Amino acid sequence: MEIAALEKYIHENLPLTKAMGVKIQEMTDAHLRLGVPLALNLNHKRTAFGGSLESLATITCWATIYVDLKRGGHSPELVIRRCSMRFLHAVECDFSAVTKFPTPEVREAFLKGLTRRGIGRIAATSVIEAEGKVCAEFEGEFVAVGK
Repeated sequence: MEIAALEKYIHENLPLTKAMGVKIQEMTDAHLRLGVPLALNLNHKRTAFGGSLESLATITCWATIYVDLKRGGHSPELVIRRCSMRFLHAVECDFSAVTKFPTPEVREAFLKGLTRRGIGRIAATSVIEAEGKVCAEFEGEFVAVGK
């Protein structure tokens, strides 16, 4: 999947991403990085809004799993089941979230459940970075339901 196609898909299907100014900064075989400008994600203290940090982390994990499924020829519905976030430092500039693609072992177990039962569960993590520093850590569980 190309970066432009993924960004278009995200903006069309997750309208919040357009308002946040989400841009794909990097997509490799190993990870996906999405970034946003601080100016569109401010709180009353002029730092990044916690909801924006959590949203970007969630979206980055979701998009990483989505791309991984598409690369494998799968098109299930993908939703988040649960998540947690640790906020480590205030964010005072533009920021990004990075998520690694699943390992082959994790992918295999995920797809096995999806194929056998029509539902697969997968955990994903993301970190929020600003100026080279990890400012927040996200953990989520996502569910894919086969069509």
